[in-house]
Order: sequence, then structure tokens, then C-alpha cells
Amino acid sequence: MLILGGCAGVVVTHHVKLAYSQSDSLFVLKKALDGILERVVIKTIHIGDLHDPTESFRKFGKDLCGTDSIERSIVYEDTLRGLWNEDQLISHADAILIATAALEELLAATIAAHCA
Repeated sequence: MLILGGCAGVVVTHHVKLAYSQSDSLFVLKKALDGILERVVIKTIHIGDLHDPTESFRKFGKDLCGTDSIERSIVYEDTLRGLWNEDQLISHADAILIATAALEELLAATIAAHCA
């Protein structure tokens, strides 16, 4: 709470829109790009200090939290204690599309190499 001139109190709240919620089943984008479907289930959502995103950097490390935006201070923890950013996770439908495209590309490359 911030006291202004001793006469009034102001409470500042931040509303953060999350892409995912607890118990959502999501898939790892990096694995889908390799044609593999790896599912994770969100257990906990960590929201860093919105005034000081570097606090999240100290807690979760350089790979997960930059100091450039509020979105980077949101970290999802899965049931196996893996930590993820929103941009590292995708929906089931997106995972299937991406993995299928990756496997089709691999198959085409294999056929082309075999026929050459």
C-alpha cells in the first residue's frame, strides 16, 4: 500500500492473463518439431515480481526468464518439476500438426535419398 500525503491509501493490483492454467495438458514445441509428441501437465504457475523481472531471472535462470517483459516472468512447472515458458508449450492440435509435418518432411527426404 502506498500512502499519499497521509490522507489516502492506494492499492495497486496487476492483472496477468495466462495462456495456460493448472492441470492443462500441453505438448513440448521443440519435441514436436522433431516429430515427437511429449505431453506435460501443468502443476504450478510461478509469476515473478512484475516490478522487477530480474527476480524471476535469479530464481529460474537465464534460459527461462529474460528481463525484457512481464510475460518472461511467468514460468509453468509440470508434474515432473520441469520448468517451461509459454512459448515452449503448445496445444494438442498444434503438436499433431507440427509433428506430422516434421515426419512427412523426414519421409520425403528419406525417399529422395533412397531414389538418388
